[in-house]
Amino acid sequence: MLPTTIDLDEDTLSILQRLADAEKRSQTDIMREALQRYLQQTQAANAHLPSGIGRFHSGRSDISQRSEEILQQALRREHHGADR
Repeated sequence: MLPTTIDLDEDTLSILQRLADAEKRSQTDIMREALQRYLQQTQAANAHLPSGIGRFHSGRSDISQRSEEILQQALRREHHGADR
């Protein structure tokens, strides 16, 4: 295993310390298990997505925030192009 470092806020660290004490486990063991579970759940949740999702890069970072506006602009361009 490779060591890594994470930053936790005080509340999260306090909860982690209490949990480790109560379960007589190391904080590292609890964090490793939690991360493994999270990654498994995320993989399972994303398994149903079409294979093209996330494979392409538009160069824009605002797509999700402006998706409706961008789609409306594309539809207007398509509609105006059909009139010609």
